[in-house]
Amino acid sequence: MPFDKIIGQEGAKKILKNSLDKGRTVNAYIFSGPDGVGKYLTAKVFAEALNCTEKDKPCGVCISCKKIERDVHPDIKVVDGEETSVKIDQIRELQEDMGLRPYEGHRKVYIIKNAENMTPEASNCLLKTLEEPPEYGVIILITSNYHTLLPTIISRSQVISFYPLSQKDMERFLSVKFKDNPDRIRFFSAFSRGSPGEALKLAEDEEFIELRDMCIDLLKILTNKNNIKEVFMFADGLILRKKRIDEILNILVFLYRDLLLLKTYKKETIIVNADIKEKLIGYAEGLSIESLYRILEIIKGTKESLDSNANFNIVVEVMLAKIMGVYKDELYGSRCPL
Repeated sequence: MPFDKIIGQEGAKKILKNSLDKGRTVNAYIFSGPDGVGKYLTAKVFAEALNCTEKDKPCGVCISCKKIERDVHPDIKVVDGEETSVKIDQIRELQEDMGLRPYEGHRKVYIIKNAENMTPEASNCLLKTLEEPPEYGVIILITSNYHTLLPTIISRSQVISFYPLSQKDMERFLSVKFKDNPDRIRFFSAFSRGSPGEALKLAEDEEFIELRDMCIDLLKILTNKNNIKEVFMFADGLILRKKRIDEILNILVFLYRDLLLLKTYKKETIIVNADIKEKLIGYAEGLSIESLYRILEIIKGTKESLDSNANFNIVVEVMLAKIMGVYKDELYGSRCPL
């Protein structure tokens, strides 16, 4: 796959292409940035370039490039620390394999995913390899935060930063999957915060769609006068979905942000939840701009309380009671005590 096929990450691609063009590649790289933004894909493309047999590298069509793309090239190894930590035995196996010259290609490439999960013993073992690497060996450490790695590993590696994709790049990426559905493209582009990997995961997650529908139902419930029982039934639903509370709160933030935009800029504005725009216009009618800001602040405060390990059940119930209070204030024209 040519570098141009990677969406976004222009800075990282430029650094890697320049090093290839000038013959100044190094033995160790750290690809650092948020999850799902293309670090692993770029590592594979770089491995293709290092072993490509054609003039324009990587060509994506030679035998070497095709094997790397299919994960069957004998000189490209991947160590994954996602489920558990990367242990010393895995690094020792890497060292032993690196001691042998390439079987087919020009360079042997070792990609260590979730490198921040290396144990201290594994990190120290890897450091020995980085001190005297063979000229044909290249190690790529993939991490969401390179500062968690040993300073001595960082000092012996070239750090290349990766960033969330722009809204334009995200929409370009998702347009392949959702060709005729611009509303879904806009929603997943915004919610995934510039991460193509996260966007694809959410699009295939049926429970996530259910969570969004549940939050939309809450907006409907809150517009009713006698809604206390239903609101606290929603609280019970949140407690049952404790593991996904971050996503639920983010969905609520986007919904109320859309209400604020509709209230401020009227119907012509572009919103995240465009597929339910008419519903949201109706929900926005009963709330002032001040009230919408208050609700967004309540949700923000809830996130902060949960981050500080406050009692989960109490925090979500208080959040809903406060939001319900904002609606009551609008209904009766003055602030009601909670």
